[in-house]
Amino acid sequence: MRFTQAEAVLSGAGVAGFFTLLAVLVTHFASRRREHDQRQEQRYWEHEHRLWERRANVFDDVMTGVHKFASVRETVMDSEEFPEYERYLKETDESFPALAGRIELYSTDELLEVHAKMFDTRQAWMAAWRKYASRPLDERLRDADPRWQEFSAQVAASRKADVEVVLMLRKYLHSRVTPPDLTASPNPH
Repeated sequence: MRFTQAEAVLSGAGVAGFFTLLAVLVTHFASRRREHDQRQEQRYWEHEHRLWERRANVFDDVMTGVHKFASVRETVMDSEEFPEYERYLKETDESFPALAGRIELYSTDELLEVHAKMFDTRQAWMAAWRKYASRPLDERLRDADPRWQEFSAQVAASRKADVEVVLMLRKYLHSRVTPPDLTASPNPH
């Protein structure tokens, strides 16, 4: 069976057209897959950015609290007066649960643990202060008073806990984050 010149041209055009269509389809699906992967990667980094912003806000709040209460603690230690004690006690009791909840969501167990320790030491020095301050001013002996010594010990523990929180935050903030391999397991959605 021989092809005429017209049949050969038409057959060649048909085969060429088929392979051209096949090449277009392969290119189209490859481009779609690449674009899908790029969108998936973009969504991943947008999610990471939003998560990082939330973490940064929590860390800012933690550091603000550390410095604010450290300042109050040092003022009390130096002056033996606690201005607006009830306000600070109420503020601590109101702010800690919300902040601890945000730390639970956006941070590590280690940071949550050192933050809880910091809160406990803060409460302990405030309670020790309350015991010492319950005596009239003229009966306070500062260094000779066991209540003052207890207060001083709680202040030292609180300072140490503050340092632990700061060091943990710095470690967490300056650690390297490696993104997952987005091509290893495609998102089922």
